[in-house]
Amino acid sequence: MKRCAPGITAIRVGCVGDSNTSSGGLGKEQAYPAVLQRVLDIRAGQGEYMVGNFGRSGATAATYQMRKHRLEYSSTPRCRQALAFNADVYAVMLGTNDCFCSMSNVEDIASGLNVLLERLEAANPHAKLLMVLPPTVRSANRLHNIVFPALQRVAKEKGVELLDPGFSKDKSYQKDGVHLNPAGAAEVAEIVAEALLRLRPPSSSPERTRARFEPLET
Repeated sequence: MKRCAPGITAIRVGCVGDSNTSSGGLGKEQAYPAVLQRVLDIRAGQGEYMVGNFGRSGATAATYQMRKHRLEYSSTPRCRQALAFNADVYAVMLGTNDCFCSMSNVEDIASGLNVLLERLEAANPHAKLLMVLPPTVRSANRLHNIVFPALQRVAKEKGVELLDPGFSKDKSYQKDGVHLNPAGAAEVAEIVAEALLRLRPPSSSPERTRARFEPLET
């Protein structure tokens, strides 16, 4: 996690998700939250943003009662850490692991996401929420027919921006067809950075004290 420069209160960005957030075999420095931090440092200035990685490998959006261990993200210690981070913006990328559960359906995934988003909002009522369409080449039919519709429903009902990194089957994945390679991680970092900078453009004076994140008025 990046430390902010002295005298500056950084905008906190909490990255919530599964192994494609935590590292996915890339190592922390190549995972998308670390790439996002570097992109924001370059475009907004050192200390403007502080990115926290709260990915949990294997996490799902929905609860599956048949599983021996509950891995829905909202019940994990990483979720509690994300809540304690008190982020100004949360970027949520979940759903990949839901593709691999035969019991997954639109209703349960949407319900699980709503629970998570409500917990994030309760932690910081002023926080801005972003959702990211998750990756996978394996079980692509379930991704497009179950997971994506669930995310689209939740995004529409809650008025949350849903970002599409536009993953390439040939260029964005490791050999397993599930985890992102460095190019795929960079695609997530890029689209999240663009959304953050639309919400709060970098200040013209990087040395000034940064106020807590407030969405721009429309």
